[in-house]
Amino acid sequence: MENPNFDIEPIFPYDHLHNHSSCIIETADNVLTVCWYRGTGERTADDVCIMGSHRTPAGQWTTPEIQANTPGFPDTNPILMQDNERRQWLFYGTQLDNHWESTLLKYQRSDSSLRNVTTGILHLKPDDDAFIEAVDRLLPEAYRTALAESVESASKTTEYIERQKERAQHKLSRRLGWMARCHALIEGSNIFLPLYSDGFDFSLIALSDDSGETWRCSLPLVGPGAIQPTLLRRHNGVLVAYCRNNGPEPKKILVSESLDDGFSWSVAQPCSLPNYGSSVEGIVLQDGRWLLCYNDDLGTNRCSLVIALSEDEGETWGEPLFVERVPETEGSFHYPSVIQAQNSDIHITYTCTRGGPAIPKDDQGRPLWETIKHARISGTLL
Repeated sequence: MENPNFDIEPIFPYDHLHNHSSCIIETADNVLTVCWYRGTGERTADDVCIMGSHRTPAGQWTTPEIQANTPGFPDTNPILMQDNERRQWLFYGTQLDNHWESTLLKYQRSDSSLRNVTTGILHLKPDDDAFIEAVDRLLPEAYRTALAESVESASKTTEYIERQKERAQHKLSRRLGWMARCHALIEGSNIFLPLYSDGFDFSLIALSDDSGETWRCSLPLVGPGAIQPTLLRRHNGVLVAYCRNNGPEPKKILVSESLDDGFSWSVAQPCSLPNYGSSVEGIVLQDGRWLLCYNDDLGTNRCSLVIALSEDEGETWGEPLFVERVPETEGSFHYPSVIQAQNSDIHITYTCTRGGPAIPKDDQGRPLWETIKHARISGTLL
């Protein structure tokens, strides 16, 4: 069931391959561009590559084309951004041994004409001593707070914390496995690129003050499974991160704050909004309100995708408005990417996975089960 206030369309016909983790941007020329990854699996298959499409002036999405492909390796979790010099960036991760922990973070950068492409690796080098100290100090605090409201075993959690502390001791583990998911926050020449690690089950921010020419790492953003952060800034300068919750109960979106421009972060704490291990994304609207897009069902099926608005910079949230919702056996809508265009329209792209026994098949008998959808709503209707 679709919300009639939204114009919703598939970017391409339902496909037998896995199509997931989209990111949408609007370029300075008012063109909507989307990327995602496609293949026979995720990190487990070596044919996974980064795809892309853009919306023509006539309102049609172009036929998807490969944007990045490392032969023999899976490429996943792409994001797009356009910096203050109108250069377009594509960040994505290549899994070296088909595990998330082996992800090598790469980029492609086009000039303002969207030609003359530069490719490279974003080498991440967290401060060794500071990283280890933060993990040792913050992980026990994060899980102590979470377990106060959880049925998880304290001994099991203690073992997990000790394993993560041990992982933090290894230089390669600290420097490899970081992936993007949500949009970067761009403020002039300052870029805040949110990253996360499935190996550590927490996040950090790659920081640049020269439009991406050089990068440094924040301290870890730690919580009970706080991954895939999306960044918003309050009027008082505080940066706020909303994170997917990969940890124990209570299954709520996790929130962390930074008072020093993204370098250090408070222990992520659950807010009032539900999350059962699914990606979220938020933006600050042109009128100052905050918008968050997430799955509101307390389950793993992700059968309901909603948006919620905050009038007070995340202190409270209004009633959710659904983007799409179906019975749990009929499909899922997940991994939203959200922007507000210059004309104030809200654009959301997300994975749409069909369920149930009646999924159509192609002429080779393969189920046509997945696509990336695009939803648009006029900003004036919110």
